[in-house]
Amino acid sequence: MDIIIVKRGSAGDVLRTTSILRALKDAYPASSIYWLVDEVNTAVLDNNPYLKRLFPSERKLPEGIGSKKFDLAINLDNDTVSSSFTSMLKARDKKGFGLDAEGEVVPLDGNALRWHEMALSDELKKSNTRTYHDIIHEIAGLPGNLNRPVLALRREALERASEFYEKKGLSGEKVVAVNLGGGGRWENKSPSARKWILIIKDMLENTGAKCLVLGGRKEEDKYSSVTGFFGDRVAGAGTRNSFAELAAIIGLSDAVVTGDTLALHAANALDKHTVVLFGPTSAPEIELYGRGTKILPEMDCLCCYREKCGRRPNCMDLLPESTITGAVKDALDENHGNTSDI
Repeated sequence: MDIIIVKRGSAGDVLRTTSILRALKDAYPASSIYWLVDEVNTAVLDNNPYLKRLFPSERKLPEGIGSKKFDLAINLDNDTVSSSFTSMLKARDKKGFGLDAEGEVVPLDGNALRWHEMALSDELKKSNTRTYHDIIHEIAGLPGNLNRPVLALRREALERASEFYEKKGLSGEKVVAVNLGGGGRWENKSPSARKWILIIKDMLENTGAKCLVLGGRKEEDKYSSVTGFFGDRVAGAGTRNSFAELAAIIGLSDAVVTGDTLALHAANALDKHTVVLFGPTSAPEIELYGRGTKILPEMDCLCCYREKCGRRPNCMDLLPESTITGAVKDALDENHGNTSDI
């Protein structure tokens, strides 16, 4: 049986969607699973043991896929491009989203209807209490479970991470990885440099752990401000790591403090205890697999999905440093009970 998943991006969304792979294999043990993904997001699927082949796309149907026959196509992107691809695929059965006769995105059955409605209404997204993990399993017609996302790092990345920890004096220490990134879409998905300094200062004073600062190219200025303030009191991983290198560094940490972004989904896949900071996006939608704490400020405008916000202080400004530190201390003490909201 040949199954194709259509989930092109973003990288974090692609990675968290890999949580359906174990359930797919359980339901269809003899299946071969393929994945249609944007070229820029293939790194999060590299070396995945559940996938037979990737079909990288560049906003057009990848070469070689149009003539192939599939038994099942599951499109978990409710956008026009992915739905168009799904409509063109030769598959005996299709789930998720496709196009109607007028070229509009439509749910292919009732299981996809609620997610489709939420995509059209921020109010429905705000009132939602189900996790993305639960929703995509329903769309795919799979039973509920708590299978983590699947991330299979190559030996080279793991070895480089170990060498990095040795070089920075982190081996054998309790290490909290602090991810400054928040992606490029929502301005307040991650704290400002000033707020990160307050958070890290409180952690250093009250946890006894080493702090490892992470960031990507979009966070170079923030990274420079934070690491410049602390000097050798923190370890910096730089901003030019590949995804595999960054994930391997996260994998050696004892806890991860991050916003709702790619680093969170990598930490989930690697069974790390996470402390996750929420503001403009949905906290209930995120599954932490019993190994994390969600930190939210007391505001009436959370989960606003505004890309920019003029409110001062904003949601990230109002996150209490002591609460974040307390959650980190619990993680370091291996207090890994059920996911909690604070």
